Amino acid sequence: MFSKLGFQNKVIVTIMGIFFLILLLSMVYLYTYMKSMLIQTELAGLIPTTQKISDQVDTLYKQLDYAALGFTNNQDNLDVMVELNSDVPSDSMSNLVSQNKLAHNLNAIYNVVSDLHKVIVFVPDKDIFFPYFRTEHLFKNIPMPYSKPSSLNELFVKDKLFAALPPHPDVWSTEPETVISVVRKFSTPYSTDFGMLEIQLPYKSLELITRIENQQSGKQVYIFDDNGTLVFPYNRSTDNHHQALLTTLSKQLQEHIPISGKFKQEDQLTLLSTYNSGYLGWTTVVADDGISLQANLQRYRTILITIGFLTLLAVLIIYYFAIRKLMKPLKALTKTVRAVSLNNLSFNQNPTPNEHFEYNELIMLNRSFEKMIEKLKQAINTEYESRIREIEANYSALQAQINPHFLYNTLNVIAIHCEESGSIIAEDMCLRLAEMMRYSGSSSGTDVLLAEEIKYSIYYLELMKLHYENSLFYEIDIPDTMNILYFPKLSLQPFVENAINHGFDKSFPPWKITIKGRFTTVNDWELVIQDNGSGFEQTVLQDLNQKLTAYRSNFIEGKLLKNLQISGMGMLNTFIRLVIHFGENFYFTVSNVGEHGARICFGVKERSDEEVK
Repeated sequence: MFSKLGFQNKVIVTIMGIFFLILLLSMVYLYTYMKSMLIQTELAGLIPTTQKISDQVDTLYKQLDYAALGFTNNQDNLDVMVELNSDVPSDSMSNLVSQNKLAHNLNAIYNVVSDLHKVIVFVPDKDIFFPYFRTEHLFKNIPMPYSKPSSLNELFVKDKLFAALPPHPDVWSTEPETVISVVRKFSTPYSTDFGMLEIQLPYKSLELITRIENQQSGKQVYIFDDNGTLVFPYNRSTDNHHQALLTTLSKQLQEHIPISGKFKQEDQLTLLSTYNSGYLGWTTVVADDGISLQANLQRYRTILITIGFLTLLAVLIIYYFAIRKLMKPLKALTKTVRAVSLNNLSFNQNPTPNEHFEYNELIMLNRSFEKMIEKLKQAINTEYESRIREIEANYSALQAQINPHFLYNTLNVIAIHCEESGSIIAEDMCLRLAEMMRYSGSSSGTDVLLAEEIKYSIYYLELMKLHYENSLFYEIDIPDTMNILYFPKLSLQPFVENAINHGFDKSFPPWKITIKGRFTTVNDWELVIQDNGSGFEQTVLQDLNQKLTAYRSNFIEGKLLKNLQISGMGMLNTFIRLVIHFGENFYFTVSNVGEHGARICFGVKERSDEEVK
């Protein structure tokens, strides 16, 4: 498709293709860079938010713990707890007075913590408890996990006096609400536990802290305890992506693996910011589903595509008109070149361009081409006809040189044979000679079919065979398809004659001449003439090849008159006739065959562009 386009369109397509590729790579780079920067900016913005939430959670639990600490360390409260642990019945007057003291001292907690849900003072060993606020729907006994020592040991690990409980149902109520709470032990200086205090806050107190991020689209807060268990949010319904995220986070926290800033599953990217609390030991994670990030990226991508399209369109329009203007002289030159032929070397010249275009290379090239055509026209007018007449004259001269030479040799053979034999054989030889003279002297044309040339060569061989009797043999193997080729008249006989006169004079009989042909097409064929004589001497062969090279060089350069000045009759003259006839694709080689015999090989073969160069 591209190869069928014109030069102007190829230039436009090529330039626009390169520009589009550069523009596309630039847009991809800018988009990738901007995406990376937006992700980094988003992650950087999540870090302070995560730290802030974690600090607020710590502060909330600290308030509860400080209130519980102040209450459990109060001496009056300790005295009351010591009394409650005594064997005094729970419904005695002293017990009631002790409970009133505890209720009165709860004012210290009110001053520190607001929005209390419930405060419970209980003694697990005595199975007694005193709830304050929301005393309805209470269990009659101390519930789990406070009723079993094993559960208490898990709650107060490493003999701690304090336990921060994450969101959980209120275990004291038969209709529980979700709360957060702090549990602290009463203890004397001798570290003897006398009971416990639990201060509860509604779950919404923790939700209010985390709702700061929840109000922002695509962000979710997760809180894990020091065991990697999710403690917030308490009631959650998540999709597969968030469930996989929570599973991965919990596993990494349990294995103490650092959590990276990005989590990707099924082409959905989630940005993560984590912060580990120094007070509770909990890990706060803010997960950003990237909704705002994707919106920003979509907006940025739309802007990039729009700018890229408009830039490409503008450049295309500019390039089109600019190249069209630049290619205008080239189009004129192309039109002129197409109009030029051997039959038409004239054209309408364009007006002389203005000085403004003196340095336009295409216009200068067009003007130079016009001047070259004019000079070429003058040269061809004088050279063209001269070259044709020169070729015709030399062609006739070459053939005229061959005929007397052949007649002289043949008459010598007949004279010798008449002297050696009798008139019958001489008569046959004269008949064959007459046929040969008729063939060579006919005016039917200078080109004949190969079959005629072979027939003529057989006449000559038969004459020579009569002369040499049983000492001369010949073999001809030519494909029938090859007989359609036209050859210059008397173009094979000189090679056969040369073999007999020069190849056999220094060798012993029997002598043999072989003529073989190979034919594929009219543009791909070969003839081989081979003998078993003495071959060429090395100096003679070298001189002959030099003359053959000079012949071909002179022919290509049009110096045909110089070929007549090169000495030599049969082989050289026949060679140049074949070159003139078959053109530049004709090849001709002369070589020796081992120690005995010579070989002449010639034919036609099309050459590739590399061979022509």
